[in-house]
Parts: sequence; structure tokens; C-alpha cells
Amino acid sequence: MSKHQQEVRLFLEERERDGLQYMDCPECGKAGKLMIGPADEGGHWYKCLSAGCATFGTTEGTSVRPSSPSPAGTGRRTYKPYQEEPMFRANDVDTLHKLRQKYGSRLSIAHAQKLCAGTTPGRWIFPVVRPTGTNRGYVARAMGPDTPHKTLLRPYVDADEPMQSWYIPEKRGTVMAVVEDQPSAVRLASYMPTVALLGTSVSQSGVDEIQDYCTRNGIDTVYVILDNDAADQVIPLARKFNGRGTPVPMFGPDIKDMSEYQFEELIGVLT
Repeated sequence: MSKHQQEVRLFLEERERDGLQYMDCPECGKAGKLMIGPADEGGHWYKCLSAGCATFGTTEGTSVRPSSPSPAGTGRRTYKPYQEEPMFRANDVDTLHKLRQKYGSRLSIAHAQKLCAGTTPGRWIFPVVRPTGTNRGYVARAMGPDTPHKTLLRPYVDADEPMQSWYIPEKRGTVMAVVEDQPSAVRLASYMPTVALLGTSVSQSGVDEIQDYCTRNGIDTVYVILDNDAADQVIPLARKFNGRGTPVPMFGPDIKDMSEYQFEELIGVLT
């Protein structure tokens, strides 16, 4: 049993609970980047979200075996639509204003409506959207710092389908962007199609989905924009897009946190 397999097993034994968990990756050392979730067949799956780190596996009882997703299914736990959650509450004016306040009113009401479908106790519900506009799952995002697990990913389908979210404006040209998180994606999508990776890495199925969209829609440039704490991963990630990828290092605030002046400066560079 390898070192990273042992550490995953010990982490699970100490913190056994439902839902997704995050720990420091024992292989690449990135803090909080190893995502762990319960597998339908028992045990847990784990995957590092850092670009360039291939750590992936599943656990069975007290042992860990390396594995890879099969075409028939991923072992991914699936969830019912958020609308069926017993305490789900659809958006109202108060919910949208509170969401805007969280991001310093840098998101407009229209942005907030596109980002958030409603709430469950202590969490906003951010749908994860396919390029066709249908939902493939959702993220339950903590409203406050005291809520355990800042984000909970809730996929609907046990298939080799990327959990990345698309935001596509009516008017579009020959460029698009990929970013880490949904609030940044919604803000940037006023100017170009934007994909939120929900992390700093992209699966091969995610790359294929983006490449297919580019081919069908005449996109020749994919801007890769990660938060400033992931600047070293921008270039390796951009290389995955076969000549279309253009890295955009960020040394200041993340897109969702930019002032209007900073954001307009960025748009001027990208367009």
C-alpha cells in the first residue's frame, strides 16, 4: 500500500461521514485538493483536483486499490434534483440581495439569478449546467464560515460526464474562457461563453466537451483563468486545449472579487 493510499484510509477512518470531503493531497502536497466521496458499491473514491496530479483511487473497507472510471459508470454517487429537497426554497428578492452582498454587490441581480436557483438551510444552490442548458447536478454553497464543507457537489448522473458548468451569452464571438468557480464564470459570461471547472483541473471528458463546443461554434481561443493561488497551474491547463488554450495569469483579485475598474481592464485585455 502506497503512502497516499495509507493517508486516505486513515483520513476516512477518523472522519467518516456522508458527503464530499477534502484533504491535503499526500502525492502532490496541494492543500485541500484531494476530493473524497462515497462510492455506490461501498467504500469511497478519491481524486486530486490539482492540475498535473494523477492521484485517483477507490477504497474498499480498510484497503485501497487504484482504479479508473469505467465507460459504464464511474462509481459516482448521484443525488436527486435540488427541487426535490424537502427544505428547498426558490429564489426571492431577499435571497438574491443576500447573495449580492456576499460578493460586495459586484454581481448584478441578473448575475445572481443565473448563478443561484434558491436555498436549502444554510446553503445557496448553484446549478451545474451543460452546454445545452440542462442541469447535470448542483453545488450547495455554504452561506457562512461556520457551515461545515464550503461546497458540496451533487451530480445527477453516474456517467463519464464532466462536472463543469457552462454560462453562454446570446452574443458570442471567437473566444471563450474557463475559470475556477461559478460566481467568476457568471460575471465573465456577460462577454463570452465561460465554463466553471469547479476546481483547478479538468478531466479528459471535460476537455473533449470544451473542444467540441469550440469546433461547433468557431471558437479559436480558450482563455484559461485561475485564481492567483493557482498561478503555477495555468500554463499546464492551457496546454490541454490543443493550441486554443491561452493562459491568463492572475496576480490580483479573483474575477468575482474584482472592482468594476479592474474587471473592465481585464475585459479590455480579453476582447
